Amino acid sequence: MSEVTVYHFQRFFEMSGDLLVIAGDDGYFKMINPAVEQLLGYSSAELCSRPMSEFMHPEDQDITANRRKRLFETGQLVTGFENRYITAKGEVVWLSWSSMPSVEDRLVFAVAKNITHRKLQEQERNRVLEKVVQTNEELKRLSYATSHDIRLPVNNLLAAFEVLDSLEVEDATLREMHEVLRLSATQLKTTLDAYLDEINNRLAGEESNQAVPLLPQIEQVVEGLAQSIKSQKGEVRLWFGKEVVVWGNAVQLRSIFLNLFSNALKYVRPGVPPVIEVHAFRQDGKWEISVNDNGTGFDSTAYAEHIFQPNTRLHHEVEGKGIGLHLVREMVERMGGSIRAESQPGAGSNFVVLLTAHD
Repeated sequence: MSEVTVYHFQRFFEMSGDLLVIAGDDGYFKMINPAVEQLLGYSSAELCSRPMSEFMHPEDQDITANRRKRLFETGQLVTGFENRYITAKGEVVWLSWSSMPSVEDRLVFAVAKNITHRKLQEQERNRVLEKVVQTNEELKRLSYATSHDIRLPVNNLLAAFEVLDSLEVEDATLREMHEVLRLSATQLKTTLDAYLDEINNRLAGEESNQAVPLLPQIEQVVEGLAQSIKSQKGEVRLWFGKEVVVWGNAVQLRSIFLNLFSNALKYVRPGVPPVIEVHAFRQDGKWEISVNDNGTGFDSTAYAEHIFQPNTRLHHEVEGKGIGLHLVREMVERMGGSIRAESQPGAGSNFVVLLTAHD
C-alpha cells in the first residue's frame, strides 16, 4: 500500500467508535484500536500480550475458541456472534462480532459493537415476564382453590333446601322466599361448576372460545336477577332471537352481561323503575350488542375510557368496588371483541359490546 493509503487506514482504525480488532489463529490480539482499550480498561500492550480468552467470561471461552476454529475452516464472514468480556474493573460487557478470516495470513479482521445495554434490557424483560407467568399461575391456582372451596357450603345449602322441600309450608310468602333462595343456590352451584371447568381448560392450555348462542346466556342472567328486577318493578326487554351466535366463552359472556345488568339495576333514578333493553345488530362479520338502561347515567365524553380502569367509581354514594367494568372489558377483549360506553347524566347509559359473529 502507498504511504497515503497506510496513513488513512491508520486514521480510520484509530478514530472508529466501533471496536476494531485484528487477531491471529493462535488466540492472541495482533492489533486493536483505542475503542477496545477504552471499553475494557486495558492498554494495547496488555491486551496483545495475553491470550484473548483471559479477558473473556469463563462461560464463553470454549464456544469462542470453537467459533474461531470454524471461521478458518469455512473462510466465510460471520456476523452476530455474541460473547462476554470482563473489564479491568471486573464489569461484564457483551459484544456482538462481525468477523472475516484471511486464511492465508492466519488472521481474523473483526468489528464489534457493545450491546451490553440491550442485553441488560433483555434480562430485565425476561425477569418481568417470568414474574408475570409466575403470578398468573398463582392466580389460576387461587381461583381454582377458591371456587372449589365455595362448592362445599353451596352443596350443603342445596341439601338443606331438599330437606325443606319435604316440609309442608302453608305460608305463601315463605314458600316464595324458599323458592327464590333455592334457585339462587342452584344457579350459584352451576356458575361455580362452569368457572372450575373454565379454569381446568386454561390450565390444560385448551382453547375456551367457541360458537355460543347469546340468547340462552342472557336469559340465564335475567333468571338469576329475577328477584332484584321484581323488587324494583323493573323490566328487561330482549330485542333479538336465536339468530345471534357469537364466537366466545359462555361463562364469560354470562359474567359480562351480569355485570352490565347489575349496574343498570344499581344506578337507578329515584322513583323510576329500571328498564333494560338489549339490541343486536349484524354488520361486517360482527354482532353489535347494546345494553341500554334508563338510569342515572354519566358523562361518557369525559369518562369514556376512565370507567373501564380498575378501582374507578363514578357514583360513590352507591356501594361497589369499582372493578366490574374493568373485568368486563378484559373478558370482552379476551374473546377478540371491544366495548364502549355512551351516556349522559340523567339520561341512562348504553354499553355497546362488539363480538365476532359465528356463521
